[in-house]
Amino acid sequence: MRMVYVSRNRMRPRVKKRVDEILQRALFKTRRGERIFGELLSVPEKTQLAKRFAIIVMLEHRHSSYEISRLLKVSVATVLAQRRSLRSGRYSLIQREIAVPRSSGRDFLETIEVLLAAGIPAIAGPRHNRRLRALRRK
Repeated sequence: MRMVYVSRNRMRPRVKKRVDEILQRALFKTRRGERIFGELLSVPEKTQLAKRFAIIVMLEHRHSSYEISRLLKVSVATVLAQRRSLRSGRYSLIQREIAVPRSSGRDFLETIEVLLAAGIPAIAGPRHNRRLRALRRK
């Protein structure tokens, strides 16, 4: 996976705040927010976000760094960096949102599969797509 380029030139705080507000309004206060999000991000960016989210979920479910690294094809250092962020409280909102009740009926790996497929083109064909749709409906 290729690194995402971000300019070193920083926006002024007031401009950054305004840009953030506009983006949040476009993404979260419209019915088309998901599509807008999909158009804004490239496939590598979507993959990077999906993997970061999956790492957080797996860490919350007490999976080992090695297991996460192997399953998601990321370095152990990446997993450890996310673990430090998680412990520091950086992802407290995410932690509350992803708390999955044991009675949900969804297997943990099925949850990860759905997370990783969010907005990422399928690589296994129509049968895989049908399986993902079925998992999302659970």
